[in-house]
Amino acid sequence: MYKAIILLFIFLEGIITYLAFFVEKLEFSKFVILHLLITTIVYLIDEYKKINALIFHRLILTIPFIGVFLYFVSLILKKENDFHIVEDVFNMEKYLEEQKNTKTLELSEELKVISAFDIMNVEEEKEKKFFIINFSPKDIKTKVRMLRKGLLDKDIEIVHYSAVEINKISEKLNKQLRRLKKECLTDKSEEKFDEFINFYEKYLNTEILEGGILIHHQENYIKFLIDRLKKDEKLEYYLKLIKGYMELKKYEIAEKKCYALLDKGYNTEIIYEKLVEINYLNENLEKLKEFYILHRENNIKISKISMNIFKICGLEG
Repeated sequence: MYKAIILLFIFLEGIITYLAFFVEKLEFSKFVILHLLITTIVYLIDEYKKINALIFHRLILTIPFIGVFLYFVSLILKKENDFHIVEDVFNMEKYLEEQKNTKTLELSEELKVISAFDIMNVEEEKEKKFFIINFSPKDIKTKVRMLRKGLLDKDIEIVHYSAVEINKISEKLNKQLRRLKKECLTDKSEEKFDEFINFYEKYLNTEILEGGILIHHQENYIKFLIDRLKKDEKLEYYLKLIKGYMELKKYEIAEKKCYALLDKGYNTEIIYEKLVEINYLNENLEKLKEFYILHRENNIKISKISMNIFKICGLEG
């Protein structure tokens, strides 16, 4: 019975070590408290039983290794989670890459965005209302996020103000989209289509649309691109189409489009970048390994996004 109790406490110590240092789901202060508690209990039991102190010391030495053992067991049993370890880092890299041609926000604008979260969290209702109405960042997505935060506020008036502002933004964007769509149907020029499709893409990225409505618009966006590609096979349109399928998580279709472009002789580096990104999002590590080997053996230039993915998945040191 004594040995069983001691083994149980060792196992518990191993679990809290694993939670604290490997998956970081246990705060260090709580780890210390639990560690001291378990150690004290084991020590008191040992003293009570008058067992040789060497046994206690050996038990203490084994404790960290239990956590290490559990860590390696988790790597074997949960291999599929490898893709999510640094997903946020990759998302930031993708964001920076996508924004390379976008004008950087001025410092004052950045400070406004940062303070927006603080205002929505701590300011009084009166200040929140004023802020919701007057906050006008250059990026519509930022304002939409602030307003959605307002929809969750405990004050009913804040919720009302946020809902009204979201509706205003939605109506304004919808009106502009309808106007551009109408113009695009009458004016078949490339310039007019580019204006329409670029606005549509920005509209989809504002986060103003949700659920079924978002999916409906994403599918319409894809239809417009497919129709345009029947008479104008620009790489830019193909890349937008592939991205549209990726947003809908239709990875197989997106992948087929990429291979079709390779067959047509389009820019290899850009297409392979998309293939790498598709298989990363689809969590297909085996294919990523194949692409990594392909890049190395055929001296294919590796883009920043591809390199980041390979590093994240442990394929590139």
